[in-house]
Amino acid sequence: PVAHTASLGSKVVLFKSIGGVKLGLTPKQVKRMLGKPSHTTRVSGRIAGFQYDKGFQDTINVEFDTLNKADRADGVFGFEKRMHTSRGIHPGSTIKQLKHAYGKSLHKFPGGYALYKGKPGAIGSSTTQFTLDKGKVDMIDVQTTFNDIG
Repeated sequence: PVAHTASLGSKVVLFKSIGGVKLGLTPKQVKRMLGKPSHTTRVSGRIAGFQYDKGFQDTINVEFDTLNKADRADGVFGFEKRMHTSRGIHPGSTIKQLKHAYGKSLHKFPGGYALYKGKPGAIGSSTTQFTLDKGKVDMIDVQTTFNDIG
């Protein structure tokens, strides 16, 4: 099934959102915005993720923190070439373009580069990652760490 992603924007806001899908949204809010997902992942009955596809390619995936009482989105992953940061980086950008845009702020990790806000993994911290395939960005994601477990 082809997901309805008509209200999906193209802007990547570092540490905050992709295509208008913001970190902290509930599954119900994401569904209201994007429609029924192509695939839903559940963990112990709770919604852990939505996958929105167009044909064979992922458009956007949203992961939810099932330890968080509202199951808020703690990760948004964008795959479409039209999704871009304010500095023009998008899936398809080269490593050279990525380094030119973000320079010394980039931190290398296996499979790509990341920008960090706060200490990685610490409560309240956020990350923007650019994963690479064959020397080009193939996905951009924003992630955060929540603290209200229970």
